[in-house]
Amino acid sequence: MTFDALAMHAIRDELEAELLGGHVEKLFLLSGLEVGLRIRAQRHDHNLLISADPQFARVHLIGETVRRLSEEVTPFLLLLRKYVRDGRITSIEQPTLERVLRLSVENRLDDGSTAATSLIIEIMGKYSNVILVGPDGNVLDALKRIPPSLSRQRPVLPHLPYSPPPATEKLNPLSPILARQLAAAARQVKPGSPLWRFLQESVNGLGPLAAREAVYRAFGEAQKAVTQDIPWQELTAALDSLLKPLQTRQWGPCVVVREDVVVHFAPYLLTQFPEAEVERVQSMSEAVERANADRLKFRPAEALRAPLRASLKARLDRARRKEESLLQALSRGEKAEELKQFGQAILANVGQIAHGQESLQWEGMTIALDPKLSPSENAQRYFREYAKSRDAAREIPALQQAARLDREYLEQLLTLAELAKSDVELKALSRELAETENRRQEPAQSRPQVGSSGRSRPGPKPKPGKPRVEQPTGTVRRLTSNEGIQILVGGSARGNERATFDLGTGGDLWLHARGIPGAHVIVKLGGREPSRQILLEAARVAAIHSQGKGSAKVPVDYTLQRNVKKVKGGPPGLVTYSGEKTIRVDALEPEEDLT
Repeated sequence: MTFDALAMHAIRDELEAELLGGHVEKLFLLSGLEVGLRIRAQRHDHNLLISADPQFARVHLIGETVRRLSEEVTPFLLLLRKYVRDGRITSIEQPTLERVLRLSVENRLDDGSTAATSLIIEIMGKYSNVILVGPDGNVLDALKRIPPSLSRQRPVLPHLPYSPPPATEKLNPLSPILARQLAAAARQVKPGSPLWRFLQESVNGLGPLAAREAVYRAFGEAQKAVTQDIPWQELTAALDSLLKPLQTRQWGPCVVVREDVVVHFAPYLLTQFPEAEVERVQSMSEAVERANADRLKFRPAEALRAPLRASLKARLDRARRKEESLLQALSRGEKAEELKQFGQAILANVGQIAHGQESLQWEGMTIALDPKLSPSENAQRYFREYAKSRDAAREIPALQQAARLDREYLEQLLTLAELAKSDVELKALSRELAETENRRQEPAQSRPQVGSSGRSRPGPKPKPGKPRVEQPTGTVRRLTSNEGIQILVGGSARGNERATFDLGTGGDLWLHARGIPGAHVIVKLGGREPSRQILLEAARVAAIHSQGKGSAKVPVDYTLQRNVKKVKGGPPGLVTYSGEKTIRVDALEPEEDLT
């Protein structure tokens, strides 16, 4: 379901009618990618949701009251409170057929001065953003800061001038010569290509649904192919009917419902679907809200996500610093032999070292001496440092391995926390994090210990009558593919372990996004060969449930479950695997083809 430029125009007209002149009474961060505003206008309270989520970016009014769901305070939130909260909305503008909305807000600051700022909402898939621009045209801050390393053409950072998204080079659908332009462009297209796709890629402002609707209105079939004899005037006439509300502002929003689930929404009446599936609605906001009902239902989970995210980030920072410290210690350990040579050089030159001498030149080396110590004492000092560095160097590789596993485990938990869709999953992740923290604080004698052989020795048995602490079982999502095959997705670290090793069997297919944290995915094949379709579906699920969500061409590894092994002595969910193959899939859209 795409929030295209026509949907934005319908929303803009609705917001202008409802919110213009209203006062922003409250303002919240609903999540790291969502902002909620409560606006008092025309003697009514209105609740505005703005989302820059790469999968579900949108802006619309919602029926429920917006409430604070995150305790996180960011510089962007503080600036919104200063410049937008308590301000008056003076204008709501949208460039024609662009997915950009500008809310102009006039506010009185603490010093008594008046500031006119703009809250710019860009709904553009993975490039979606919410940007606060000052009266001088410079960016005050943004929900997503974009440094030059990510975009040389259009960085979005505080103090830089705001520049709008670059204009597309597509055809203007309002042009009187559009039919002639389409006919010329079609000559470069392979005959038999879908006409709707050609239309979407050639004409500005059209999403896939709008393009298919125009083709259906013109020819009675949405899947018509490009041919040399297309009557382009009929197609442009159908486009004119779709675009007419740009002048009249008389929109006809509707939703398409299948099995009680909204699968499409549009600001115009959809004719390409059976009439029984199409429902008219009162407003465009209602259409978008119904299409995102499941995501709105799970928004209270954000109240759990914020503290979990903060805790994980703090622990992850500590784990990364520990890795860096061990790397530096290893570097010092590699100089142990040099310290030994210094001590030997001093002993070899005892007779030549004068009392109070501060250094010794020896075979091109300058050896520092403590002038308060005798030559023998200086040599012994170097030998002691050599022994300490040598012993540390022997222990550091094992400590590095443990630190690396801890860091990878925390990265896994943080990714799964960002992807969690319900409070059940977030609570499971919180329990797992608490359980690992408790184990870290256990007395050493109560933990399994490692002997010289490398095998673990159990710690003391628990006292009789003392209940054993129940370990978190982990959450697992269950999906069904288009072929009716069950797909399991780990929702937490222990959920990953459970999906792979408890619910998966040797002949099942195992998938995971390559080289990045994410969920384990199991396809219950029972030894059968996977079809190309199920492989693509499952790989897409793995990509969407990983750190690669929102990206194109995410590499996903797949192999049989029997080739996956737990990391010996490692945290839950960390595995090694062999015999894998790699497939690249798109993670830009949700898994709408799964039930």
